[in-house]
Amino acid sequence: MQLFLVRWPDLTAYKIAPKTELDLRNRMVSFIHGLVCLVLTSYQVFAVPYYCGDQTTAANYFILVNSGGYFIYDVVGMYLFGLLELDMMIHHSLCIGGIIAVVLSGHDLCHVVAGLFVAEVSNPAMHMRVMLRNIGKRYTLAYEYAEYTYFIMFFFGRVVMGHPVVYATVTC
Repeated sequence: MQLFLVRWPDLTAYKIAPKTELDLRNRMVSFIHGLVCLVLTSYQVFAVPYYCGDQTTAANYFILVNSGGYFIYDVVGMYLFGLLELDMMIHHSLCIGGIIAVVLSGHDLCHVVAGLFVAEVSNPAMHMRVMLRNIGKRYTLAYEYAEYTYFIMFFFGRVVMGHPVVYATVTC
């Protein structure tokens, strides 16, 4: 059982404000969700061929329910931590509502999983660069790598992969 207990890192050495520390801890969870989502959706998009009208798989349901649960956690957590702003409330509400709607519809979830890949592909790098900035590592090589990785993955996800995924979803 000891294996599954997560110990938060000691952030006292960084001398950051309490609200920034809450944001940092919340972003650690978001970073982990982003990595898990990226791995799972990458496999579904690149290794499992899908076509219009395909049956929804258990993996599709798992990915979407996992992400829906994360969005619910994140909106509640940000509210409780005093980090929730109107734009994130709207964004997360749309994500939660969209996931609920497509899971209840039960068909063509493979396209939604591909859309989730497009949307989440740059999130781990985005959270990493903000976390590095929060602990005062803005002018480091690690921050620069996170910054460039974020921009490259954002371009890849939204431009290179985004247009074909939207086209396939709309035409289906």
